[in-house]
Amino acid sequence: MLGYAAGTLVGIGGDIDIADQLIERALEIHPASGASLFWGGWVDIARAKPARAITRFEQALRMNPRSAVRPQALTGIGLGLLACGEVARARTALREAVQYLPHAPVTLAALVVAFTLNGEEQEAAPYAIRLRALGGTRSIDAIIRDPRMRAVLDTALDRYARPQADKASLHTTPRISGESSR
Repeated sequence: MLGYAAGTLVGIGGDIDIADQLIERALEIHPASGASLFWGGWVDIARAKPARAITRFEQALRMNPRSAVRPQALTGIGLGLLACGEVARARTALREAVQYLPHAPVTLAALVVAFTLNGEEQEAAPYAIRLRALGGTRSIDAIIRDPRMRAVLDTALDRYARPQADKASLHTTPRISGESSR
């Protein structure tokens, strides 16, 4: 229960120090709690402790490789790897995650950052467009706090999502033969 409370605090942009204390207590009580390790990973991402986040996500997945939250854990691992500068490994984890979470803003944002940092701007474009269509970065502010990652993400969104949105607004629908223009 403490792990879920910590996860809620992370998700709403709450007090991360309290979330960390909740996770530490939860893991004292039950060190093998997959849920506490999973939510602890997200707390660590928000606290800019990527190495510990990766370890916690991986431990949670080892306990239950078929976990329903596997794609979210892979997203967390991807974010942690990005923060550690391991872009190629991050891309691998994030590509798997996006297959199961094609409309998850955090997963999309992390994948945009990974592609952009790897110089694959054209690969980033469809994910940036999809993220922009989902409301942009507002929904990920509580999770992706790293200023460098946010700068890369914002630049990619500006480069790829806005021009497409501008083109989409100019799109005209062809008329059906014989339809009145009124």
